[in-house]
Amino acid sequence: MTDLLALEAAYLDRIRAAGLSGALIRDITAQLIGNPFVTAASVARATGKTTAGARNAIGQLIGLGVLRERTTRSYARVYEAVEVFQILQRP
Repeated sequence: MTDLLALEAAYLDRIRAAGLSGALIRDITAQLIGNPFVTAASVARATGKTTAGARNAIGQLIGLGVLRERTTRSYARVYEAVEVFQILQRP
């Protein structure tokens, strides 16, 4: 648990250092700690934002190295917070 909280803090530091301040990006980051896999639709449902807004925020998180795309599809893309997943897979 401590590692996840430290990682969330590191993510927030990256976000601040990049000059991003949107609540949606912070909401997604918090969501990733409990579930490292997201789609634009799942983010939109969880936050009440549009899928377009979710896609934009996901794109910013990809640019910061927080997320990466797991699929190669042009629709229903799944994104992963690799560092979160690695921590959750530890014994």
